[in-house]
Amino acid sequence: MSDTSFYSPGRTKQLGILLWAAIAMAGLAAGLAGWLVGTGNAAVAIVVAVPALLLLGTSAMALSALRAGSHAAKPWSACAGGVLVLAGLGFANGEVSILFSILGVLLLLLALLRDEGER
Repeated sequence: MSDTSFYSPGRTKQLGILLWAAIAMAGLAAGLAGWLVGTGNAAVAIVVAVPALLLLGTSAMALSALRAGSHAAKPWSACAGGVLVLAGLGFANGEVSILFSILGVLLLLLALLRDEGER
């Protein structure tokens, strides 16, 4: 993390933890999609894999920008939170969808609320 980071060190740590959780959830969803392909449910696998890959990409970009201390950390983190909320709404029939939605709302709040150290 650079000395001129966009967020304060406390907010950077909180966002980092949430982004790693989002990456872990995306990995689990991608694994589920792979298992679904193996069982012959390719149509359902696509529905699970697309949000997982979007989430993996946006979370990785947000984490990279956060570690670099770039101003791009804010929009990438908000985008990852939005993908999580939309994925939670898309998986509304499952019990796991509440985890996606809660993590997405927390990520959106932490990314968009003003921070004391924000420049």
